[in-house]
Amino acid sequence: MKFYTLAFSLLLTNIFAQNYDPETGEIIEKNQDRPVDEKSIGSLPLSLNEFDFDEIYNEETIYPSPPFFGNNVTSKYYKATKGPYTISKKEIEKELLKYQESDSLLREHKKWALISYFSFVPVVLTPGIMLSMNLPGTTFVLAYGGIISTLYSINKYTKLWHKAIWVYNRENIKAQL
Repeated sequence: MKFYTLAFSLLLTNIFAQNYDPETGEIIEKNQDRPVDEKSIGSLPLSLNEFDFDEIYNEETIYPSPPFFGNNVTSKYYKATKGPYTISKKEIEKELLKYQESDSLLREHKKWALISYFSFVPVVLTPGIMLSMNLPGTTFVLAYGGIISTLYSINKYTKLWHKAIWVYNRENIKAQL
């Protein structure tokens, strides 16, 4: 049974991995009539002399170094600049302020970071409340509710941080074109 599901999923991924036109059922061939010295983004042809996407991407984007377990806000970030390649979180925040959309995502990130700190307060206060009152249900709700809300807000502000950096990279490359 495992072989059949594996074969079926590989068949589906092979079909969708190609340039497949679902309306006609044919594989779309690449456009070979373009000259060699031109690239295209969508329908916009660009000359190699005017535009080198790889150079702009490698020099102007902020990208994280992969940590061992997951990717979080505290991992190191790199940007190909003169001097040291690693940039601090404060330098990234200065860069994110350049564009309106990344700035709004940065403000929302900071809001969710503050919410995560405040949602951890019930977890810290639970032992004192448990000793002062004899209500086991209250302490259970405070402890686990605080942990769950803290984990949710940490996940939310980490995603907003990565989205803000992604939006900054997108807008920065658009501005360079």
